[in-house]
Amino acid sequence: SIECKFAACVMRWRSVGGYTHQLQSALKAENGYVVQINRADPFKAVVLRNFEVPMSGPQLWNELPNKAELDNWALNQRQMYELSKLKIEMFAEPEIWPVGYPDIAREGAVVRYRFRFQGGVSNAEAFIAAQEKSTYWDSLTMRFNNETSGTPNIELDLQGAYYAY
Repeated sequence: SIECKFAACVMRWRSVGGYTHQLQSALKAENGYVVQINRADPFKAVVLRNFEVPMSGPQLWNELPNKAELDNWALNQRQMYELSKLKIEMFAEPEIWPVGYPDIAREGAVVRYRFRFQGGVSNAEAFIAAQEKSTYWDSLTMRFNNETSGTPNIELDLQGAYYAY
């Protein structure tokens, strides 16, 4: 499985006919990988990779989408995905962001619309391509199912949010 949060990824590997030293040779430390072989079961390894990704986003409130516009777009997206039967949890009521400040008036606050997509690669590609609003990703998890068969099934779990002012 592969799980990425912000600028770091953790990959869990299980050898299927190969050796973990081959994994270490392929994922070199000078390229930013740290390979940790499981002492109890040397056929398993965890690979860590930090990426030098600059975190950026809007610098000013007026760079965020308009609340009414984003709300309308979010409701249309929610309806489309609910009818599609895809595993997407989208756009519950927007929440005031940052959380934990109950005294902020909704009219003057930034709001956040959270979403979570779960599904296969082709559906994830379609979901990502359909995002016309600024998307801020929280995490990406990739799981491989049925590794013993010739073609593993790849399941993605994407989580993020949209923000508006």
